[in-house]
Amino acid sequence: MHAPSFLLFIASFMLALVAGGSPSASADTRSVSSSVSSSISTGSGSSSTAQATITGQNGLIIINGDRVEVKNGKLFLNGVSYGAVNERSVVKYTVQGNVKKLFVDGVARNPD
Repeated sequence: MHAPSFLLFIASFMLALVAGGSPSASADTRSVSSSVSSSISTGSGSSSTAQATITGQNGLIIINGDRVEVKNGKLFLNGVSYGAVNERSVVKYTVQGNVKKLFVDGVARNPD
């Protein structure tokens, strides 16, 4: 995990704790020769949100147990293929309450 991504994750987590919320969103990011970032904000009930992005040919995001992976230019969500991405594509995964969305370059992706 890149230091800035890790610090952003820790800062978001600590902010939620200080604000009295119980963080229900969690994220883990890993990257190999790619850029990975994440942000989390929590609230009461179903208002928890989390999002993370990957750019490049390889990267891994884990949010609330969901695994988003770009491996050799192929996109997977929980082991299900969501097609190819190029080296400049921006993969964004968002979780807002129970609503989960996967985007590539701003366009929603569905399984192959």
